[in-house]
Amino acid sequence: MYDLALKNCRIITPALQIENGSVSIKDGKIAFIEKSGKDPMVRKDIKSTKVLDLKNNRLLPGFFDIHTHGGAGYEYDDIKEEEKGLEVIEKIAMLSVSEGVTSFLPTMCASMNENFEKFIERVRVVSKILSRVRKGARPVGINLELFMYPGLGAFASEEGAEKAIPKPNIENWKKIEEAAGGSVKIVTIAPEWDDALDLIRYLRFNGIIPSIGHTQANDTILDEAIRRGANLVTHILNTTFQPEQDQIGVIVPGVNEYLLTRDDIMAEIIVDSGGYHVHPNMLKIAIKCLGVDNLITISDGLQSRGTDLKKFERDGVILSCDGEVNRKPNGHLAGSAFGMDRAVRNFFKQSGVAVKDAVKTATVNPARLLNHDEKGSIEIGKDADLTLIDENFKVLLTVVQGKVVYSSPL
Repeated sequence: MYDLALKNCRIITPALQIENGSVSIKDGKIAFIEKSGKDPMVRKDIKSTKVLDLKNNRLLPGFFDIHTHGGAGYEYDDIKEEEKGLEVIEKIAMLSVSEGVTSFLPTMCASMNENFEKFIERVRVVSKILSRVRKGARPVGINLELFMYPGLGAFASEEGAEKAIPKPNIENWKKIEEAAGGSVKIVTIAPEWDDALDLIRYLRFNGIIPSIGHTQANDTILDEAIRRGANLVTHILNTTFQPEQDQIGVIVPGVNEYLLTRDDIMAEIIVDSGGYHVHPNMLKIAIKCLGVDNLITISDGLQSRGTDLKKFERDGVILSCDGEVNRKPNGHLAGSAFGMDRAVRNFFKQSGVAVKDAVKTATVNPARLLNHDEKGSIEIGKDADLTLIDENFKVLLTVVQGKVVYSSPL
């Protein structure tokens, strides 16, 4: 007896789309996939306590957002106390399932308004909360967007940023490591910092992904960072140094151009509807260079995600929001205001790739990066983390660990 059967849907897999299929779920896992179009209740060997007719909509693996700062009016960086923090994370997790997300990495930064010890304590508190989350999407670790180069940071204001950013050395990292208790999965590092290359090697040796980002490093340093284990780029084509042309007709290669030549890295990418973070033509170039298998769509959403906020305070600075992106007072970008459903739709519309390939960037690719073999695709034995979308990528249903946690009228 299966717990749930989802019938009459187009199942999106990394390789193909199964027409008129059905998926049966048992104990939180995908137990059976029917490819023939038969009603799963017709076969005598397939019985389920509950059957849902998905009316020929697309059934996908649940989205996996590895870089998200918050939503629903909250951010993970605001969490300082465990019980209130659990409430905050579960509110964001419930917003996430309405956007098709089933797994995510809460993403944290240092603050200009606190010292290093207070940042470590925030990491400690959030790490303790993760295993207690029972509502909505499930956090599977923490992403620290931390060791950024001053002037290329995610701070609401760059004034005082250098003081706020802890030095990326092994001594400082061990303090974070002790507080995190193994929960940190990704760490952003600008490799031109003193001691950063040694830290990259240390992180990789200890099973943590060093991600190159917020950097103006030259190609020699970038090459060494990758050689030592940095195999991810934090939102490529955004917040990295771009040199000016020194004469007409000559393009001077910068960080992005060098990284796009590599075949041994993966890269996050933010795709908004207006081309503010990444121009549509640059998205196509990234696909040509790195391949769709090595791109990971992220939301990079802040507290404005899932709200109608027009202005909000972050790190002591008032940001503005137009419903798509957030901006600092100087007009510079400060993250997005949309979720993964819109991010994947934007990727599909602007890239020209097939639906299955756009979906891959938000499902199987992040799961592969983080070695979550149990997630990311619809296959027998894998986690029953699923989302249902219509032709416009509107989320109609989300299943987490075999249970329906979000639905809207089909």
